[in-house]
Amino acid sequence: MQLSSPSIACSSVINMIFRAALLSLLAALANPLAIPLTSVDTLKNTYVLLRHGQSTSNVEGIISSDPSLSTTKKHPLTEDGIKQSFAAGKSLYDLVSSQLNQLNPTIQFVSSPFARTRQTTMNAIDGFLASVKPADEFSLNGLSCQGMSADAVNDATVYTDFFRERFFGKLDGMKLSTYAYVWPVDKMDTVNSGFGCESVDEVYTRVNMGIALCERRWSQQTIVVVSHADTLQILQTGGARGATLGGDIGDFSDYRFKNGEVRVLRQGELPPPENMEPPARWSQGNV
Repeated sequence: MQLSSPSIACSSVINMIFRAALLSLLAALANPLAIPLTSVDTLKNTYVLLRHGQSTSNVEGIISSDPSLSTTKKHPLTEDGIKQSFAAGKSLYDLVSSQLNQLNPTIQFVSSPFARTRQTTMNAIDGFLASVKPADEFSLNGLSCQGMSADAVNDATVYTDFFRERFFGKLDGMKLSTYAYVWPVDKMDTVNSGFGCESVDEVYTRVNMGIALCERRWSQQTIVVVSHADTLQILQTGGARGATLGGDIGDFSDYRFKNGEVRVLRQGELPPPENMEPPARWSQGNV
């Protein structure tokens, strides 16, 4: 194997940096709403991230990412996923109740339109309402929680493709272990689009647009973003680090969301990293 000279290696790094910077500029010009989360602390709203409950695709062990799924009922929640989503609603209630100095009791749900995230949102709202006490002054989606039905609240949920699943191109429908063809490369190159997959920077641009729209529409609210593992982890990693496109977000896969897990998006806050294991040993709970 022939080793590259230092000058060639240096040139390669410079080209990578230049390509990332160019992509960032082009994305900003093409998408004026794509404001990089350079400081979560300056946003008008606080964002809580919720991953969908266990889905049938999780149990089948396959990637379910095609954007066309946003208009279908394919790969809904399992019975366990429904329970996880209801429990997530209770966790959300406990979280906001315990942090009213930081999290506004006026709550808005914004969700990916995939079947599993739609169901998660509905069940999380149900779980939240089941936890509400008579003295509480919470509102969900602009409606008072007192005496309100989950159906009425869910009707006011905003569903948007900005927070849909990351598309994995030719790997869609294949075994979950094939993430191993993408995630390690993501760590080195955030514009990696091998197998036709959506790159990390493309996802980060998309979710930034979603956040920018939320910032235009609401102020001083707690926005609950119901989405998918890769999408939330890219948003979380970039937001926590104040990263721009091409920045330090390629290792997002080290910060896995469990099904039904709730986290607050905060500057400088990431969970302990989990190193990726060989594909044969990966469990469904980690994907």
